[in-house]
Amino acid sequence: MSMDSVTTDFPVTIIECKDRTEWIAERRRRLQASDTAAILGVGYKNQSALTVWESKVSGTEDPASNAKHLRIGKLIEPGLRAIFADETGLECLPVGDFTIYCHPLIDWLGATLDTKVVHPAFGLSPVELKNVHFFNWHEWKADSPPPLKFAVQVQHQLAVTGASHGFLFGLIGGAEPIVRVVARDEKFIDAMIIELEKFWGYVQRQEMPPVDGSEASAQVLKRTFGRDNGASMMLPHDAVEWAVTRETCATLIKTLKEIQTTAENNIKAKIGSCSFGDLPGRADYALAEKLVRKRIKKEVKRIGTSPAPLAYSWKQSGQDGPRTFRACK
Repeated sequence: MSMDSVTTDFPVTIIECKDRTEWIAERRRRLQASDTAAILGVGYKNQSALTVWESKVSGTEDPASNAKHLRIGKLIEPGLRAIFADETGLECLPVGDFTIYCHPLIDWLGATLDTKVVHPAFGLSPVELKNVHFFNWHEWKADSPPPLKFAVQVQHQLAVTGASHGFLFGLIGGAEPIVRVVARDEKFIDAMIIELEKFWGYVQRQEMPPVDGSEASAQVLKRTFGRDNGASMMLPHDAVEWAVTRETCATLIKTLKEIQTTAENNIKAKIGSCSFGDLPGRADYALAEKLVRKRIKKEVKRIGTSPAPLAYSWKQSGQDGPRTFRACK
């Protein structure tokens, strides 16, 4: 791999990788923009801090980096660059498909840019290109801030490159181009780096970071601990709260599902063989909404104040069979 240190117009060092395989290997050694969004809890649906940790520690490729919409976005990047240039009048400068820009002081912080431009007022600026599904057009409305996960990615790129501004470009539904200017936010960048330093410590120690409630994290845990060894262990005191929370939420979900199904069955019974059923006026709807909210709150309060079981167990499917967890034994 060619890894020559080159001083660019950005006051940083760059790493040129010859192909995707080497780029993935280098990416594993540092945190990049999409990693940061996931670590801060605003990444793609199939991402979490735990998926990023797994990709750095075990070498497993982050699922988001190979998602279908991202692969398609990469294929049409030349077109996105051309449309961005046409919209802004700014020439897109080459950056290389497998180039990593490295923070001048933090060696584990890097960024792979989609392109860069020289703006007459802002100077050299990174550009983040997005191919946006039409269903997500509302996230790009003119009167709303940029989508948070993408704004975080641009702030990460600004932190790495030292630029004062960046551009976020979205092509909505293949037809509507939207350009957002993102100004450097030093307070956010300082806070971001503090959180990233904490996370990178987990990577260096190969210690699993705190988990969240995402399905992406659940899949990492399944891959990591899918096979059990038949042993028992004493759980920490916090596990009591987790166990009670799990049981309480399971009861609440079951109760709410029964309420939902009853309502659906009532509607189906009244509609009968008709294709459609029209609801009465807005006043009736508003009154019903108040009654339903009151009922739901009552159920939540009832379940929340019910005594927790003194002893129970449950099963969770493992990769090679069921695993039994015991609590309050």
